[in-house]
Amino acid sequence: MRDSIRSVPLSVGVLLLFFLLPCSRGYAGEWISLTGVVHVHTSEFSSGDHTLDELVDLARQRKVDVIVLTDHDRIAMSYGLPPFPHLFSLTRSRKSVLKVGAEKYLARVDAVDRDHPEMILIPGLESAPFYYWTGSIRAGELTAHNWRKHLHVIGLTDPEVIENLPILDNGFSTENFRFLLPRFMVYLGLLLISVALISWKGVFRTVGKGLLILAVIGVFDAQPFRSSPFDPFHGDPGEAPYQRLIDYVHDHGGMTFWAHPEANYGERGAVFRKKIAGISLPTVRMHTGKHPLDLVQTYGYTGFEALYGDTIHVTEPGQEWDRVLMQYCEGKRKDPPWGLCGLDFHRQGQNSWSDFQRGQTIFWVKEKSRKAVLDALRNGRMYAVYQADSARIRLDQFSITGRDGKKIAVSGETIYNGGRPLMVKVALSLQGGGPVSFQADLIDSGRVIKSTEGKPPLKLEHEFLPLQEKGYIRLDVHARKYRLLSNPIFYKRTSPAKNN
Repeated sequence: MRDSIRSVPLSVGVLLLFFLLPCSRGYAGEWISLTGVVHVHTSEFSSGDHTLDELVDLARQRKVDVIVLTDHDRIAMSYGLPPFPHLFSLTRSRKSVLKVGAEKYLARVDAVDRDHPEMILIPGLESAPFYYWTGSIRAGELTAHNWRKHLHVIGLTDPEVIENLPILDNGFSTENFRFLLPRFMVYLGLLLISVALISWKGVFRTVGKGLLILAVIGVFDAQPFRSSPFDPFHGDPGEAPYQRLIDYVHDHGGMTFWAHPEANYGERGAVFRKKIAGISLPTVRMHTGKHPLDLVQTYGYTGFEALYGDTIHVTEPGQEWDRVLMQYCEGKRKDPPWGLCGLDFHRQGQNSWSDFQRGQTIFWVKEKSRKAVLDALRNGRMYAVYQADSARIRLDQFSITGRDGKKIAVSGETIYNGGRPLMVKVALSLQGGGPVSFQADLIDSGRVIKSTEGKPPLKLEHEFLPLQEKGYIRLDVHARKYRLLSNPIFYKRTSPAKNN
């Protein structure tokens, strides 16, 4: 890992900061602003079209400092024949991190990161923990549901932990033994009974032989060393498979972010139509509906994609994001969820979003290092932006201070106040663009408390009195072809409200 900027002598550090590095100082000189792209795929490990070195070149050309990679952990689907779908199944898979190898993936990203000290590369995964089937072979059509219901996994550094992710089609694992053991024991019991029956004579021996065949097949089909306690053959278990992945990643020191919760995937065309030995296989379709309630119904995840290349409503005042933030303020959640921008980058020019200058996540850090960016991701020191041309909208300041100016809090932090008024300060700029009129909404605990319109550079100061014990302020800025979403700053009142 590269040395931090703060370890460089002052004179050299200033020169590097202002002349060599593409990052810039944040407000009050306390933070460095790093431009990042999140949700990026490579051609080396999953479904992207560019190698890691090519991605670094693209990032350098577009003045991007950080690439958060999210190659697919496993791209595989299996369909099994009842009553033993695990043993008699057809599997289709493509290149992915777990197919190539987690150790190779981490080593390759680390090597490219070392070779390009001006760039920060962070290895991550896009995970599809679960899917389930409807339809039938007899009807000639099957539908795989929720395969595009994804979570990003970031911050895991142990290949073995990655290899044992609790997702479908992930091979041998001891993680789920106690969940899968009961069904296995049923067939093991039948196996013992069949052996006893075979030792008898006449019809008992015949029944025993038939039962033995059934029991042996069942034992292999129900083996308790699968990667997930769920399977795709018995319907939708709700949020359980996703919560299990979130808990597993959290327990191993990683972070999870819900990807594109309102993407309009709907029903796609056939995945394949094939014939084997002259027999036509069923038409396979995929369907993933919008799932904004996942933000409310799951716990312990780090955040979600608040901006991405589709319509999104969960960030509107009072909707799902505000609901879960208020749950945190009310003590019903241990941690708040943070918002970032998801690029879903596969190749340059794929669509209107497929450019490193379009959808970005801006990190506020104290030093330019992978560790500092991961810390910003974990603690919400970042904001999400989208810009449709080469101009860059930037949040130069977003803070809450006390009247005396001695206390200050930024995104992801909490300011404690003795019930007196607080001041929100906002500064917006547009780099390299023509005149654009923006609307900036300050949202206090799910309610818009102030809207300001103007052309950047735009400065806003708003004094407010905390009326509830704990709440938050977040910022939503929008204009035609531009959008900016901050993460919340929390406030907590330590005594009754006072107007003076």
